[in-house]
Amino acid sequence: IAKPAVSFSAAATIPVTFLTAYYTLVYLAKLQPGDKILIHAAAGGVGIAAVQIAQQIGAEIYATASTPKWQLLESLGVKQVMNSRSLNFAAEIMTATQGKGVGVVLNSLAGEYIPQSISVLQPQGRMVEIGKQGIWSQEQVAAVRGDLSYFVVDLWQITQDKPELIQQMLSELRSQFTANKLQPLPHKIFSSEGAIDAFRHMQQGKHQGKIVIVSNTQANTNQRSLSTSTYRGTYLITGGMGAIGLKVAQWLITKGITNLALLGRGEVKPELKPALKKIQENAQVNLIKADIADTNQLAQALRQIELELPPLKGVIHCAGVTGDRTIVQQDWQSFKSVLAPKVQGAWNLHQLTQKYDLDRFILFSSAASLLGSAGQANYCAANAFLDTLAHARRSTGLPAIAINWSAWQDTGLAANPQITQSLQQQGIDSIKPSEAIKILDRLLLNPPAQIGVIPMDWKVWQQSNSVTPYYENLVQAKVAPKTNLNYKQQLLNAISSQKESRLITQICQEVGNILGINKLEDIDLELGFAELGLDSLGSVELRNKLQSNYDLKLSQTIIFDYPTIRQLSQQLLSILFPEEALKDTKAEDKTADVAKLSETEAELALLAELEELEL
Repeated sequence: IAKPAVSFSAAATIPVTFLTAYYTLVYLAKLQPGDKILIHAAAGGVGIAAVQIAQQIGAEIYATASTPKWQLLESLGVKQVMNSRSLNFAAEIMTATQGKGVGVVLNSLAGEYIPQSISVLQPQGRMVEIGKQGIWSQEQVAAVRGDLSYFVVDLWQITQDKPELIQQMLSELRSQFTANKLQPLPHKIFSSEGAIDAFRHMQQGKHQGKIVIVSNTQANTNQRSLSTSTYRGTYLITGGMGAIGLKVAQWLITKGITNLALLGRGEVKPELKPALKKIQENAQVNLIKADIADTNQLAQALRQIELELPPLKGVIHCAGVTGDRTIVQQDWQSFKSVLAPKVQGAWNLHQLTQKYDLDRFILFSSAASLLGSAGQANYCAANAFLDTLAHARRSTGLPAIAINWSAWQDTGLAANPQITQSLQQQGIDSIKPSEAIKILDRLLLNPPAQIGVIPMDWKVWQQSNSVTPYYENLVQAKVAPKTNLNYKQQLLNAISSQKESRLITQICQEVGNILGINKLEDIDLELGFAELGLDSLGSVELRNKLQSNYDLKLSQTIIFDYPTIRQLSQQLLSILFPEEALKDTKAEDKTADVAKLSETEAELALLAELEELEL
């Protein structure tokens, strides 16, 4: 279905989601330009596909999604986004449409969302139901709104009954993907070994679009097949006449790129000319002398590329300089000189390449923006801008990745042995250029917006740096010794008033380990385990951990019988310390007796007062 440049994992997001959305909107609802449509759960797989198709048709979209996913929909151009966890969407739609409502509803929500969705439909509106649980029948809908067209969709049944229709729709969708009118869904990849993590990720509702599970064999096959098919056109490398730029150029040639524009402010150094000559033997290379921080010079360089080379398809921003000074010695000029190629240069690239259909926009950032670097506040700030720019571009649908590289051995800014020695003393190692290129190749198969590539000895780093809260979870995860803590002994040693709080902390630690939550304060003690994201598999794992930690035999349903951390802790305390629970019960009974006695005494006192009054 997808065009050749689409990876296998991206292509896997297309068939079911786009077939469902296309069939429901085009064939059933017959969505027309100018129609108003409500798409529920619009940040899910079918939801995003439906958004794209509705936009293609020219419909006006109203969407619901959980609030953390609003930014994704807004980046897709959806202007009316409402909370899928609230029934207020109905009132918001009627307000936004001046009481007219929408013509089509694509529904996947159950319960009270169904009548509320029906209530926003215009006369003779169309409601398409793709949910599976708690859906309404034709008779239920007709009893409420007899004027509506109501469709319950089962795509699997359609594939059995009308295979020719499926083929026809796939053909129609293929033409739209080939014409670049539709795009594969955003997705997160898990290996087959991480299938359990994938289902937990889905259970917690963290994903946007689809989750794709690939085998290691398939991943390797994907890498081989993509190695020559996804690189095309001309690639521009800023800092392209430097050591790192030339290594990147050599790598691009292995990917099938034969047209390169190497941009820099100076000449190629004598020791790098042999490498340049080798590149020129295998590709058409334009050496362009320009300062990317100068908007006019960069614009002229891009015009030269347009005239002399095939269409620009990739930008790799390697340019950068350092200007080491302590904070008290820093002045605006030292900041300006370092920020110019990184900040102004990257911004110029971002602005001036908007008109091109780029496949890649790669920013060579630095580990300095993640870990800091003494005497390089200006350099840290410059690279932090690159990181932010990558996220900003991705949020608007533009390609981008910022790679926070550690130093490349004997290359570029790290050619100074004093620099690498200083980093090693802090536990930060440098990367062999050949290894860095392999990592770059791998990252671009499914590029994140930002990633750090830093060989670290966390023990050494921890010893030479104060561990702020920003790093403490990472450091603990890497260097904390795996001690087999005797949780039960901890409780036995604790005084009675501290037992419950300590047990709650212990349970939170186990829940956090299962769900991948590092900050225990983020765990709501009153929230149900299912709402926290603990699925049935996780519940079994938690029960087994509790049995092992406290040497208990627990009911298979204990997590369901006591569904919050606080309730579970109270139950475990009663099992572990039954004598204290009995003592507490007796104390409660005694308190009740005292209360009763007090009531009796009060009654007698009142009677005495009445008697005195009578006298």
